[in-house]
Amino acid sequence: MENIAKSERINSEAISNRNSLLQLRRTNNEINLLSNKMNSYTYEPCTHSLHQKFQSLKKRMENLKKDNDEIITSVEQGKTFMEDISEKVVQQIRDFNELRMGIFDYTNMLKSH
Repeated sequence: MENIAKSERINSEAISNRNSLLQLRRTNNEINLLSNKMNSYTYEPCTHSLHQKFQSLKKRMENLKKDNDEIITSVEQGKTFMEDISEKVVQQIRDFNELRMGIFDYTNMLKSH
């Protein structure tokens, strides 16, 4: 009985780890989509402050994607265990949600100009 419970716990941890990696991959896909959207002429800044906001958002997207790629690669290559970086994964997802809100705010600022 004890071995079965331990096996089930290990399986649920493995599923959780795969889900975390999957979330990071999906986040990267969404970052790519947002980046393509931001490169559209309709998102071009028309004032200096919008230009600064635009550049800041692009830099945040690049950094977030780079960090996600590093986490995914290190876990896949066995250099890092998901248990060791689970907090980092949660923070990456939070950062992505903040980035998405920043892009939403930028879009609203563009519409008002």
